[in-house]
Amino acid sequence: MKRRGTGLWVGLAVLATGCGIFPAEKPVVVAQQSQPSTFDPHFANETVVSSTLSNVVEGLVRFSSYLEVQPALAVRWQQENPTTIRFWLRRGVAFHNGQELTAQDVVASVLRARDHPRSQLKHLVRDVVGVTAEEPFTVVVRTAGPAPTILKRLVFVLVVPADQAKDQEIQVPIGTGPYRIVKRPGTSLEMRAVAWWGGPRS
Repeated sequence: MKRRGTGLWVGLAVLATGCGIFPAEKPVVVAQQSQPSTFDPHFANETVVSSTLSNVVEGLVRFSSYLEVQPALAVRWQQENPTTIRFWLRRGVAFHNGQELTAQDVVASVLRARDHPRSQLKHLVRDVVGVTAEEPFTVVVRTAGPAPTILKRLVFVLVVPADQAKDQEIQVPIGTGPYRIVKRPGTSLEMRAVAWWGGPRS
């Protein structure tokens, strides 16, 4: 059974100077009817969790406004056969701690989502029988059989550094998204815009 938060949850996102939207920092307050049950990106399959953490952590791919799969951390991919898909990662992507994104981070995150006993994303990657880093910026995902929906499912598998993927529970995820978590005062979450984030680009 999913644990649901109660009460009003307020997220405070602070836009950083020089982000191209505002000339100076300007707070944006977002209120939701319930609190996220967790800030671990692999522990809950809940709308309030994914809508919150999608500002902080990214996946290989994401949905466009028309629900089409488009590049995110992966710049492109190729279906090599019915059970194998190869992803080429975007170069120069940095986590919020300054660490460079590599294929090992993707491998660790997908395996954590599949194998962690508390993961509620297991059903999304249960048919993944192998995920390997063949080069520093190349990831190969293999499934037990043809998986025509694997790209859509991988939208929800968010990537954290390989070291953080070893944690039993992630309290503050380190992501590559446009906002980083600054602090969690009470029932609030304060985020700040990442100045160097450029978003998905071709």
